Amino acid sequence: IIEKSNSLYSSPSLLRVKASGKFNLIVNYTNLNNLIVLLMNIFLI
Repeated sequence: IIEKSNSLYSSPSLLRVKASGKFNLIVNYTNLNNLIVLLMNIFLI
């Protein structure tokens, strides 16, 4: 289920049409990855 969210852990996503006509779900996890690295550094100190 995909729904709108303002959570710190949400990631933007979109559907891309492939040449075959099928769809790819693309999710940008860049912000989530940065948050995880930040949290790991906080807990390791």
